[in-house]
Amino acid sequence: MSDDPSTIGRSMSEAQRMLQDAHATDTPALDIRLIFRKVLALTTEQLMCRLEDTLPPRSAERIDELIRRRMDREPMAYILGWKEFYGHTFLVDERVLIPRPDTETLVETAIFHIKGKQSFLRCGGGTWGDNLKIIDVCTGSGCVGISLAAEHPDCHVTLSDISADALAVAEENARRILGKDLEYIQGNLLSPFIPVPLDTQQDAYDRNLRQEFGDSAYGYEIFDPAPFTAETTRMFDVIVSNPPYLTEQWYEEVDAQVKWEPRLALTGGGIDGLRMIRELIDQASAVLTPGGALLLECDYRQCDAVSAIMKGNGFYDIRVERDLAGKPRVVWGIA
Repeated sequence: MSDDPSTIGRSMSEAQRMLQDAHATDTPALDIRLIFRKVLALTTEQLMCRLEDTLPPRSAERIDELIRRRMDREPMAYILGWKEFYGHTFLVDERVLIPRPDTETLVETAIFHIKGKQSFLRCGGGTWGDNLKIIDVCTGSGCVGISLAAEHPDCHVTLSDISADALAVAEENARRILGKDLEYIQGNLLSPFIPVPLDTQQDAYDRNLRQEFGDSAYGYEIFDPAPFTAETTRMFDVIVSNPPYLTEQWYEEVDAQVKWEPRLALTGGGIDGLRMIRELIDQASAVLTPGGALLLECDYRQCDAVSAIMKGNGFYDIRVERDLAGKPRVVWGIA
C-alpha cells in the first residue's frame, strides 16, 4: 500500500486490488476485511463505520505484512490464527491441519451414534450410557474430539496424535472452549493402547529410522519405555479419526494453500493413500468394546476401499455418510 497517510476505506480498496492482481485468492474482499478487522481489533460493523478514519501508520505496516503473507498463498486461517468449526472457534497455526466444513460430517455422524448408544444403554433406567469412552485419533487442532466433548460432557474423551506440537494446540483449544482439560496421548495411531513387547516396538522404530536416514548416523536413546508399550489394552466405545489419506499424486495436485499445512497430516502412505487407515482399522479391532464404533473420514474416491477393509477386519453394519457437497466422506461400522 502507499506510504502516504490514507483512510481505512481507501487502504482496503488498494489492498483488495493487490490481492486481485496477484490472483492470490478467490475472495479478496472478504480476506481484506478480515485482515483489517484483525489488525484494528474491530467488528465488521465497527470497521464499516470507520472507513473515513485515517489508518494509523503502525497498523498499516502490520496490514502490509499480512497481505504479503496472503499473496504468498498462506491460508487465511493461519494468518488470522483461528478457524470456525462446528460452532466453536479453534486456534490454528502451521502445527496443525486447518479444520474443514466437510469434517463436520464426522462429528455429526459420531453424535448420532453416541446418542443412539446412550439411549439403548439407558433404556433400563440405569446410567450405563454415561462415561462412554471416546478417542479422537490424529486429533490435530482437536476440532473433532473437542466438539464431541462439548456435545457430550458426560463422556470421557481422549485426544491422541503422533505430533507433540499438534497436541499442544489441541490442549490450548480444549481449555479455551471447554474450560477444562481432556486426556492427551502422544503416539502413532492406537499403538499407545495396545500391549506390544518393548523390543518389538523398539526394533520397528529402529527400522523406520534406518529407512529414513539410510546408513547415516542418527543416534537415539529410549529413556522412558512408556511411549512404546502398554501394560494392558485400553478399550474405547467410539473411535473417530480424520487421518492422513492423500496419495502422493493427490498431494502434488492440491492448491498451493494446502501445502502450507503439515504434510504429516495429509499424506496417508501407500499407492492408494490408505496405509495409515489400514493400520488404524486393524488396531481398532483390538481396542473397541463389543458394539463399539469406528468412524473414519476419507476421500470420496476411497470410501468403497475403506468399507471393504473394515469388512475384512470383522466390522459390520458399515455405512457411508455424505459431506456438505453430497460426496461420500465418512465410513463407519460396528465392531
